Amino acid sequence: MRAAEAEETVLLVARPELTDPLYSQSILMARALPSGEHVGFILNRPTEMKMAEAFPGNEASKTITEPLYLGGPAELNAIFALMHRPTAPKDGALPLADNLYLAVSGTAVDEAMMLGGNDKSRFFVGAVFWRVGELAEEIQRGAWYVLEAKADLVLPVKTIGLREKLVQQAEMLSSGT
Repeated sequence: MRAAEAEETVLLVARPELTDPLYSQSILMARALPSGEHVGFILNRPTEMKMAEAFPGNEASKTITEPLYLGGPAELNAIFALMHRPTAPKDGALPLADNLYLAVSGTAVDEAMMLGGNDKSRFFVGAVFWRVGELAEEIQRGAWYVLEAKADLVLPVKTIGLREKLVQQAEMLSSGT
């Protein structure tokens, strides 16, 4: 895929040449915003914190066994959730791909917690933001493989080994096999 194809929601897989300490070996999901900027989340950086620790008074948070993930270096005071569900949440969520939504409001994050986490939701502290043209420039420079964002790739139960699988898939697509 080319930089121009990053206009919607894409999956970014760090190429081996990307040596930045935070993004090396990373998988990110990124979405274009109406302003031309992009927002994204690192998908494979679990923290040690569980949702029940972040939301001690919330009963639904106790059912989520997956850790809270580091979504990125910006907005570290905010919790976001990726949700895989057949219908759009009522309020405070952005559509990303087929049956995949980003919960950005407290109400939508609460709704994601009610889904029970794991293969239906993933929770993030922080996000990544790109200025207008910045992500396209990174793609053009060869920092990222770009793949279609699909719920089964974005929300697998385990992320260990996922980057290697996606690199292999991206290299097969780019070679035309």
